[in-house]
Amino acid sequence: MEGNNKQLSDIRELVRRLASEASVVSEPTDYAKIRKVHKEAIKSGYLPSRTHGIDPSVRSIETCIALCEMVSPDRNMIVTTLIYNLCAAGVLDINRIEELWDADVAHLVTGLMKVTTLYGKQTVVKTDNFRRLLMALADDIRVIIIMIVDRLTLMRAINHHPDEKFVIDTAFEANYLYAPLAHRLGLYKIKSELEDMSLKYSSRETYTKIARELNETKAARDAYIASFIAPVKEKLDKTGLKYEIKGRTKSIFSIWNKLRKQQVELSGIYDLFAIRIILDVPREDEKAECWRVFSIVTDMYTSNPKRLKDWLSIPKGNGYESLHTTVMGPDSKWVEVQIRTRRMDLVAEKGLAAHWKYKGIKSEGQLDAWMNNVRDILETADGPMELMKNFKMDLYDKEVFIFTPMGDLYRLPMGASVLDFAFAVHSKLGCSCVGGKVNGRNRKLNHKLSSGDTVEITTSPSQTPKLDWLNFVVTNKARNKIRQTINERANRSSEFGRELLQR
Repeated sequence: MEGNNKQLSDIRELVRRLASEASVVSEPTDYAKIRKVHKEAIKSGYLPSRTHGIDPSVRSIETCIALCEMVSPDRNMIVTTLIYNLCAAGVLDINRIEELWDADVAHLVTGLMKVTTLYGKQTVVKTDNFRRLLMALADDIRVIIIMIVDRLTLMRAINHHPDEKFVIDTAFEANYLYAPLAHRLGLYKIKSELEDMSLKYSSRETYTKIARELNETKAARDAYIASFIAPVKEKLDKTGLKYEIKGRTKSIFSIWNKLRKQQVELSGIYDLFAIRIILDVPREDEKAECWRVFSIVTDMYTSNPKRLKDWLSIPKGNGYESLHTTVMGPDSKWVEVQIRTRRMDLVAEKGLAAHWKYKGIKSEGQLDAWMNNVRDILETADGPMELMKNFKMDLYDKEVFIFTPMGDLYRLPMGASVLDFAFAVHSKLGCSCVGGKVNGRNRKLNHKLSSGDTVEITTSPSQTPKLDWLNFVVTNKARNKIRQTINERANRSSEFGRELLQR
């Protein structure tokens, strides 16, 4: 009885938090309607069944709170998440949802239902349903976001869970599916937390060792950051700019990646932290003021030109805008400095999609391109594990920005060739491509492109896809179309041979 009272008290506290977080978007009748449908469900015999010992009601409320805190409060997504369990249990149907709310909430619930029915007892990435799961995810951007945030709350809930296999499988899936999705949507805080927890659950000793060492060196690191920032603040104060400057330690997962790649101890990694300078300036002055601050910082500390990343001129595909430079700080230590505005920081913290109104993706060029990229990856039929590998690769890889002679911009993964670009423009163009002019010079099909290249594709009506093309193309769209065309040609040849034999 005491346990039940505590549980009710916890749920009431969570509901209060949610009401506060969602107050800017919720309508007065929303919570009354939600309470009403839950009461009706309980009267008709509905009892929320725990999955792996986790209360679904608590998880849905926590997911809504995380949506508000880490993405952006959105009324329809919150309502959908709160009533989804009733729909999954069959005690609330789509017609009733449309009657109480609207067709959009019904559409979101349908999308979530479609996705979650594909989950078997095993981890989804090991099942043949994986491809269909992703196809369902790619149907509406909000379904993807709800799924990512729901996975975040699940990961938070399973620390020290008794079922070790369930924890390992969930951590694997979070790292290989949901973290890349969060990354590509610019939900960096969620991505980092998923990766950190995934490392923690799959390799707790490694995680604890890094966390302990970071904690032991925190005082020295804080003192170093303060000594680096002090002269920068002095110079910035003289400009009259409104700004905020802070230091942050990189995530444990990214530090672990560095340790693994560089084969060194923690003490051997210098760029454990980044300094972030956030400017409060009007939109029209953003670029000029960011470069002005860059000039001030690099006048004081020697910069590494190889580590300059200019995402002001051409933002990342997920809308991320920032100016990154690595400079030599006191004691000959490399320090990463990130310069951005308050608006850019908001997009970086909560993702590009958080600032759109989720009215569909047709008019949103960048998001539309991303969704098309997801669909291109899904066209492959080479089995779930290769699909998983391709999916992560395509979503994580660094981008190159390529222009057509007309000035249209295409984003491609690093290492993309002239042929990849041809397929990106159009499948027919790729199939008949014999080469291209890159910045006015003739180049072969396998020539690797660099950011800023202008490419004009050369075609021939007699050209057809070759098997060896698969050795150098890197985009899934190109690989899939090449395989498909070669297979169709082989099938036609075998049919022709069979017909000839019959004659």
